[in-house]
Amino acid sequence: MSSKADLERLQTLVAGKGFADALAALVAEVSPAVLTTSFSLEDQIILHMIAERRLPVRVATLDTGRLFEATYATHAASLQRYPLPIETYFPDRAAV
Repeated sequence: MSSKADLERLQTLVAGKGFADALAALVAEVSPAVLTTSFSLEDQIILHMIAERRLPVRVATLDTGRLFEATYATHAASLQRYPLPIETYFPDRAAV
């Protein structure tokens, strides 16, 4: 989905909708969907809406082993709060 026509179709799909409704419409249209999260505030809002609406979205993150403690705390809190698996990928530490 990369043509101008595809993008215009998606813009029409979400036009006039609030964020949660637009997200749900996009997920229904562009499935399978994956949220890649760094546990930023913006990502947490999207994660909350995915969980609240029970949208069929995989959630994944990258752990380089060099993240801030606050990031690890948010990751742990997210796992406790939301009934979603968060796939965590670990790159080769020597390569990072």
